[in-house]
Amino acid sequence: MRKKKRGILNKKKITTTKRIVAFLFITCTILIIFTCGITVWQMFLAQNLMMIPDFTPLITILGVVIGEVIGFAVYAVKSLKENTKGGIVYDTAMKEYDDNTNDPMNTR
Repeated sequence: MRKKKRGILNKKKITTTKRIVAFLFITCTILIIFTCGITVWQMFLAQNLMMIPDFTPLITILGVVIGEVIGFAVYAVKSLKENTKGGIVYDTAMKEYDDNTNDPMNTR
């Protein structure tokens, strides 16, 4: 059994969970940059108006970072369960390996 070469049409698709984690990281990064920008802008404005700067937007960053860490932890646990013995990906890979080693036409 020959392996197909991965061409443009046979690319491996990105899983849904990887897309969700990527979306989570991109969204969190945008929120952190936006919040830092707003904080710097309001500090500049407060200095020009002789007022006390307000640092409450920085509380948003705390929530964003915690959400990002929890999201990554959930993804890591899911991935660990899939790729260890008894998981879907591990069992499929081992079955394919056993099929290839028992194949008399295998030319490795």
